[in-house]
Amino acid sequence: MKFPIFIFHELIIRLDQANPQIGRYRSHTSQNEAFILLTEKGSVIIPEHFLEMQFQDPNLINEVEIAILAKNFRMS
Repeated sequence: MKFPIFIFHELIIRLDQANPQIGRYRSHTSQNEAFILLTEKGSVIIPEHFLEMQFQDPNLINEVEIAILAKNFRMS
C-alpha cells in the first residue's frame, strides 16, 4: 500500500515521544511487508500493518506497541 507522507511523520513523532533518541523523519523504504523509517539519528523497522492502523485510526496503536516499536530503533 502507498501511504501519504504525513503518516510516516506522525508515527515518528509518536515513537520519538517514547524514545527521544529517534529524532525527526528523513525518508523511508519498503521491504517485504515492512517499512524502514530513516531519521536524522538512525532507523526503525515498522511492519506495514502499523502504518495502516496509523492511517485508519492512530488510536488503534496503543502506547505499549509504540514503546515496543521505539525500542527497535537503531542509531546510525
